[in-house]
Amino acid sequence: MNANRIDEARMSIRLTTALLCTLSLASCAASGAPRDTLYQVSVAHALFAKDYAGEVSLEELLRHGNVGIGASDRLHHAMIVLSGKVYQARQDGTIARPLPTETTPWAVVVRFRTDSQLSIDHPMTIDELEAKIDAGLDNFNIFYALRLETRIPSVTIRAVETAMTSNRGPMRIDEEPESWTHKDIKGALVGLRLPSYVGSMSGIGYHWHFISADREIGGHVVAAELDRGAVDIDHIRTWTVVLPEAEEFGSLSFEDREHLETVEQRPASMPRRSPR
Repeated sequence: MNANRIDEARMSIRLTTALLCTLSLASCAASGAPRDTLYQVSVAHALFAKDYAGEVSLEELLRHGNVGIGASDRLHHAMIVLSGKVYQARQDGTIARPLPTETTPWAVVVRFRTDSQLSIDHPMTIDELEAKIDAGLDNFNIFYALRLETRIPSVTIRAVETAMTSNRGPMRIDEEPESWTHKDIKGALVGLRLPSYVGSMSGIGYHWHFISADREIGGHVVAAELDRGAVDIDHIRTWTVVLPEAEEFGSLSFEDREHLETVEQRPASMPRRSPR
């Protein structure tokens, strides 16, 4: 093979690789992210201290992880990152696919790798699942990313309703957001277990988002009943936090935790609405 043909072959390989990365941007980007590193955009409490606009693009977010949760710009939607793709749960519980140029004010992602697995072989609630996960952990002071894809007998999800201003300013999060219960549905639970010391940085304890297998519905998990499947668990010991560059971030107050606790808590009793 002469030199020209060798050069042409190399160029063809480079073009093919570039094309594949373009067609699967998320996979190519996340593959270069370090493992066992939780990448976080901003701090959770900032969302409730102000109407905080997104600054990190979703394209950039996916360079750091392929599984995670978060919120979209100005908290319009809950966000689920699964298999290197971003999904937004609208305020009516339906799913949208955002553009790579859209931004997030808060998100947590990881280049997911299963370090341990926990089987579900009998009926249990999401709270019982969390207790079972805790019983198998030997370190409560690191981070855990969680993923479960199976048929779910029942899941109740909610949307976070917000009252927003056109610019950065006070934001109210409704205390009784709308919720929907779906029965016998295939889908995925994506979650985090956060150590107690992170406080207003990310919330405390477990945080779950749900998305259906057909990618049509999803949201923040209020309650769930499970009876089969296996939870993949990624043990994470490195935490990277990217703080916003906007001047407004410097004037935020993090003393009032009321809104953060309202959104993160899972009430023992919450009004249930019929499935759509």
